[in-house]
Amino acid sequence: MYASLRLAQTELDGNAASVHSNSSGGLHGHLALTISAEDYLYEAGVSYEKPPNPPEQPILPATPTVPQISDAHRKNTAAKQLFQTYHAVDKALRNQISEAVPDVYIHALRHTVTGYGNVTSLCLLT
Repeated sequence: MYASLRLAQTELDGNAASVHSNSSGGLHGHLALTISAEDYLYEAGVSYEKPPNPPEQPILPATPTVPQISDAHRKNTAAKQLFQTYHAVDKALRNQISEAVPDVYIHALRHTVTGYGNVTSLCLLT
């Protein structure tokens, strides 16, 4: 049983790491989604910064110039993409786990309305 769990963990780690991320140096992809913060720090040498959910519209100065507006929109769009990618990768990993693991082992984490929608892949693995 341990060997199959270890193999599944290794495959999920590889899947997470294969999706590029600029966070924390960009060399380990989204590996932080499948291993603990301590293990990630040990592996990467830096802590992983989870991307925050940016505002719908960029925050602008009181009297912005055209270049400031353009730059704020560009940065906000990039921040949205980072946030969405992070959560899409977590969702894909979570789906892989829930399809591979018999529900009897993870059903305690399942919410009656949202299912596993608000459960991270790391939580399922743990």
